[in-house]
Amino acid sequence: MTTSGATAIPDAATRVRIHGRTYLTADAALDALERYPYLREHEVTADCGPVPVHMKAAPGGGVRWTVWTDGLLVPGDVSPSPELERRPRRLAAVEALLRDIRRAQRPARGAFSLPDGWMRWVDAGGMDSEETDRTVDERAVGPDQVATRLLVLTRRTVHCADGATDTVWVLREQVHLPEPPAEPVRSLSLGAMASTVQVFREEADARAAFAARDDHRLPVVTTAEAAAALGAAPAALRQALSRADEEERPYSVGVGRTHWYVLDRVREWWESRPGHGPGRGHRRGRGRTAPAPEDN
Repeated sequence: MTTSGATAIPDAATRVRIHGRTYLTADAALDALERYPYLREHEVTADCGPVPVHMKAAPGGGVRWTVWTDGLLVPGDVSPSPELERRPRRLAAVEALLRDIRRAQRPARGAFSLPDGWMRWVDAGGMDSEETDRTVDERAVGPDQVATRLLVLTRRTVHCADGATDTVWVLREQVHLPEPPAEPVRSLSLGAMASTVQVFREEADARAAFAARDDHRLPVVTTAEAAAALGAAPAALRQALSRADEEERPYSVGVGRTHWYVLDRVREWWESRPGHGPGRGHRRGRGRTAPAPEDN
């Protein structure tokens, strides 16, 4: 991938990315830059050769993300967008697996390369999914209000076009704290308070990761409990949380006068503050994890 200015887009470009949108030709990209001059303020990346293998449809007829022949998964719409029936759909059988892989790339959320061997999934005849291990830990945080932590290991078996099978293991972890009268969430669901995904090619690695996380930790903790786990004074943690920018501090759910946190999120935020953690003065980015629906 090359980074260029608006006037340096190669005539042979087949993938031009500008401000979250991908253009399939140099002419389409240049036309957009001409019609919308503000786009010239953004980075322009251009490649010659890669073509789309698969386009994930978005509500309203657009494109949510695209996989290319060089293995790059690129989020965002494509312009011009082919008619829905003309869009390449050669990875349709493994869209759920690609969704897992994309979730595992967070918080970057940008374009990324698919793992080695992904070409075996092109034109796959189907994919089986089997949940092999599950743990649900619970904690009551108020009258008729229960937080849950789910740890689920799933085996995805891809039936490749050449008749062979390819196995990928997906470890998902979610914390839910629904408001009453909602029942406790005991299965993977949208709107998690916190959610992580790991993807493995080897069963031994996947099972080891499951065992490492299967420690029956509390789904959520109070400020005092978080401080004890971090080796910090409760007053110091409360002061740091109160001073943090709303978009920086870890997400919490209030029940009465108590704020409940996911410990991992508090630890990530605590260690990423300027002057703390490895490489003093570093900053890893925003720590807020809001309970929003996950990408499909």
